Amino acid sequence: MILDDEGLLKDSESQRYFKVGIDSQPYAGKALLVGATPDGDFDSLHEEITTEKVFEKIIFFKPSEKYLEESKEIKFIPF
Repeated sequence: MILDDEGLLKDSESQRYFKVGIDSQPYAGKALLVGATPDGDFDSLHEEITTEKVFEKIIFFKPSEKYLEESKEIKFIPF
């Protein structure tokens, strides 16, 4: 997943938030799902990853101000 790395820093009133599954850290803004080769280069997603399967895992939400402030402390660690 490629993320807008400034998503949590943008205006919270117009920003959109999501999680990938219930235990995921929160993300903000736009994201792009891509596949990867064994060497770590970008590639197409596998055929079995469909839009329907992705949307079964995504949880969109609007956090409270307290939760949003705590979320800004979470750092994204690239894989």
